[in-house]
Amino acid sequence: MANTLLRAALTANATFSLASGCALAVFGSAIASLVFPRSNGWDASWLLRGVGVGLIGYAILLVALARDRDVSAKRVSTIILSDFVWVLLSVALVVIAPGALTAAGRQIVDAIAGVVAILGALQWYGARRTTA
Repeated sequence: MANTLLRAALTANATFSLASGCALAVFGSAIASLVFPRSNGWDASWLLRGVGVGLIGYAILLVALARDRDVSAKRVSTIILSDFVWVLLSVALVVIAPGALTAAGRQIVDAIAGVVAILGALQWYGARRTTA
């Protein structure tokens, strides 16, 4: 049976993913103008809206896992891996292509990566304590 920490971490991740996904899907254009320089020559709002829709789907998966009485560490491992890949790609974007983002965009990407790293670490720790 999954432990309370794992369920709480999955639920927190679902909440953050759903909130982020809805914000990106609804306000993609406004967020794109804040995050990306205007001189980049492409409309990033559709990219952000697509990421938003993907995050909404991800949140639904997380809720299903959090509600599963018999969720195992193995089933959660893909979620943990995807969270850490998100963090690595975020860091790579900021370090390798800092000009692709505005100063505010770099701060936003860093902050989101920090939250995702914490959630991933909590899920990893919770999964280690799971007996199922």
